[in-house]
Amino acid sequence: MTDSESGKVRFETPLVSFDLSIAGIGSDDIVYDVPGGLPRFVKMLRLPNISPHKSFRFRRRIPLRPAGDNRVYIRLTREDGSRAWTSPIYVFRK
Repeated sequence: MTDSESGKVRFETPLVSFDLSIAGIGSDDIVYDVPGGLPRFVKMLRLPNISPHKSFRFRRRIPLRPAGDNRVYIRLTREDGSRAWTSPIYVFRK
């Protein structure tokens, strides 16, 4: 075991608490759900030292209302867990 894998993480809040061995943290998400009605959670994962990903592209079919304004948003979750949202993109159907 190397120094980067030794020790443990103790995470404690009023909503969720856990102990986790640092050696047990890999590239797959370990998710601790917060009980209650809202979708809240704590996610632990090990990021790579160097990320080869420099761009991103996707296609998605989005169901739209048959008439009027349709607001479409794009949400991006980055590798470090931070999120960004676009301003609304309006698609209008007559």
